[in-house]
Amino acid sequence: MPRDAALERRIREDPDDPRALAVYGDFLAERGDPRGDVLLAWLAAPALHDRIDAWVQRHQRVLAPSIAATGWARCTWRGPLVDGWTAYRRMDVDAVLGSPESVALRRVSLPTLGDAEDVLQALGRRLLPSALREVDLSWATPLPSLGAVSRLGGVRSVRLHGGFREAGALVLPETEALALTVYGDWASLEGLDAPRLRRLRLLDSGNPVLASLCPPGLEVLEIENPGEDLIDALAEAPVAAGLRELRLVGTVPSNVGHRVAALRPGFPRVERLVVGGGLTAEVEGALRSAWGEGFASG
Repeated sequence: MPRDAALERRIREDPDDPRALAVYGDFLAERGDPRGDVLLAWLAAPALHDRIDAWVQRHQRVLAPSIAATGWARCTWRGPLVDGWTAYRRMDVDAVLGSPESVALRRVSLPTLGDAEDVLQALGRRLLPSALREVDLSWATPLPSLGAVSRLGGVRSVRLHGGFREAGALVLPETEALALTVYGDWASLEGLDAPRLRRLRLLDSGNPVLASLCPPGLEVLEIENPGEDLIDALAEAPVAAGLRELRLVGTVPSNVGHRVAALRPGFPRVERLVVGGGLTAEVEGALRSAWGEGFASG
């Protein structure tokens, strides 16, 4: 694939910029590289994105030989460019990040592997701070030092697994749109330093202590499979005063639904309450009565 360092840097600075991608597509096409035509077709036909991405996936050995040669790279695509990468081995970092196909890389997942720490540090050294949008550490074992995430300044979504208590302080990039997803009862939220965190998702979380650990600046809080104790604690926690939207998804038992209805005064600024489907008519009626037009089910 032809290379242009200035153009590649422009894309890495903002991998969501369609104008930079279009210029890159023209650059490749003008030099006879078929990936340029694939990228231009992908940009011109959003309705065909899934089909084009699937076609690229089937032909990645031809379109991205340096990545395919690792034998371990698992990628998702935006046209002929890598969008997401599951980093299984530290030794693959140079091959993948050095490949022109990864110029628009936005998402990295670190699964269960022994050198997750090294991979994350290598990403911080090789990528521009604004490049990555999502880091998934939910299956990383052992959990890497989360301070390294701070150097990836463009990250807007971080996924963590709740089983790791030894993570220490979590300092997140100061990004207004940042969302944090936590799996399980993650006590290390008490080390959270994220003054601009606006969205938090707690998945499979029932521990009421989490309510007191939620940063007070949150605007949107989503809880999967919430318990009654957690709802009670949440209504009394400082975070409740600033919430604009509360989302309860997954299994929401009747007793929890009734409790949310009764605790409406505990969430004075919440404008929208979204509760997962499967509610009984009685519970849905109680929620609608308490929350009015701000309530939505499903």
